[in-house]
Amino acid sequence: MGIVASRLKEAFYQPIAVFTATDTPGVIKGSLRSVTGINLKELLNRIQQANPDIMLQFGGHAMAAGISMKQANFNTFSDLFQQEVAKLADYLIQRPIMTDGELPLSHLTLSFANQLVLNYPWGQAFPQPIFEQWFSIKHQSIIAHKHLKLLLQLPAAPSNVFEAICFNIDLKQWPDQTCGPVKIMYHLSCNCYKGCEKIQLIVMNLDKHV
Repeated sequence: MGIVASRLKEAFYQPIAVFTATDTPGVIKGSLRSVTGINLKELLNRIQQANPDIMLQFGGHAMAAGISMKQANFNTFSDLFQQEVAKLADYLIQRPIMTDGELPLSHLTLSFANQLVLNYPWGQAFPQPIFEQWFSIKHQSIIAHKHLKLLLQLPAAPSNVFEAICFNIDLKQWPDQTCGPVKIMYHLSCNCYKGCEKIQLIVMNLDKHV
């Protein structure tokens, strides 16, 4: 059960509680996992102090905990747990993205992109490289109603223009014709269109300069 909770936490990057039945009729047990910014032990203490009868037992630490309760209390606990998490939403950080740093201009080439493709397949123990770079946006548009297509320039070398695509963009924030430089985390890829092959940046994260 703890493994399931951990995998769900990694998949959704949210605090997770997974429950199952016990040998005692009417009693269930739960395994909880959290993310940086939300302390499970403190959260459960607050629930218990306000609702002393909600749990039979609980224990753990900031990132992992275990509890037991009457099955009849499950829906109430679920509501209280979600309310407590919502109160702490401002303290949640985004899932950290580990990158391989900045690529020099000499490596932002079709030749280097093809070399990366030759190292495919990527996997959990051999992740596809993610690079990060500051760019200026020359052009931006929405395609297929939900993807952001970009033409990017390096501030130090504006004559070089790179195509980029960010899938399933937040349409409330983009396109943004007023934004300045952007920090982009991306996979370096190749795109072939009508027989013409170019490098393409597959955007994993897009941060506006504040």
